[in-house]
Amino acid sequence: MKNRINEIEELMEQILKEKSAPMLKKLLDKSVIFRNFSPRNSILITMQCPEATTVMGKKAWERYGMKPRNDGIVITGIKREIRGDEEKKAQWLKRNPFRQINDGFLPERLKSLQNGNKPTKEELELASSTISDFEKIYDDWVKSKPKEVRFANLYIPVKVYDISQCEIVNEEKFKNLPRPKMDIKFPDKLPIQEILEEKGFSIDGSTPVSIGKAVGKVVLIDGQADEQEKTFQLAQAWASTKVKEPHEAVMAATMLMLHTGLSEAVPDSVLEIIFLKVKTPKELSTAISKAGKAFREMAEELETAIEKEVRTEKLKEIDEIDLELY
Repeated sequence: MKNRINEIEELMEQILKEKSAPMLKKLLDKSVIFRNFSPRNSILITMQCPEATTVMGKKAWERYGMKPRNDGIVITGIKREIRGDEEKKAQWLKRNPFRQINDGFLPERLKSLQNGNKPTKEELELASSTISDFEKIYDDWVKSKPKEVRFANLYIPVKVYDISQCEIVNEEKFKNLPRPKMDIKFPDKLPIQEILEEKGFSIDGSTPVSIGKAVGKVVLIDGQADEQEKTFQLAQAWASTKVKEPHEAVMAATMLMLHTGLSEAVPDSVLEIIFLKVKTPKELSTAISKAGKAFREMAEELETAIEKEVRTEKLKEIDEIDLELY
């Protein structure tokens, strides 16, 4: 595990030393392959198993009738530890809203959440189906943490496995393995402008200064740019509504372009802002993590919009066929 982390650190050092946009793009490309993992862990997975397609932990595979072999993939797991005044910590944990949840979660995971471990977005949604407005209640609880209590993240090695590293031992359970809901085919022109307009943003293409960012409810782009440049500027502006720093917005937009197969839309020159702001591997890793969170949100919204377009087109085709019949 230590060797793998060292490889990433050395690669990041080289990227920053050479200020190499192509090398940074390759690293970011690895970071977006597995969206159900953090960008860092996605990089670790692709470095160890470039051919990986479906990756899960041992227990998850066993639920679907699969038996992982020993040659797994080592990634970085995070365990949250709560430190500080023991009495105040105990009183605060008693108010944890997850202590009001009795079912719907695996017992071990529920206990972990009740003891203060950070929930995923899906776990918050699941809890909200039991307790109304749970996400706000949980957020208020986190904010109520006494100053004498603090969180500490412990990084531990965890093994995961690609489907190629497993064998089927129960065919009936294997049939329940989740399949992709649909094969997303990204169009040449991504509906980013439509998504932004639906969110209440107007597009201003008259000022090519400070382009690719949202100011209030106005998105600034260069109206004279070609379509690919406009697409990237719109993505960058969209990302700027989700992250604070401009270089993180550039990175998130780059991730989205790589994910959708539009890497040509990312000019090397625009990545210079990252090299101006980021000086160490640790800073680069932090920026990738923050940008990765924004990227995942954007990718989900984009895919939902494309699915909606596909359904609308299919319904339109059916209506046209019906009209022809009459």
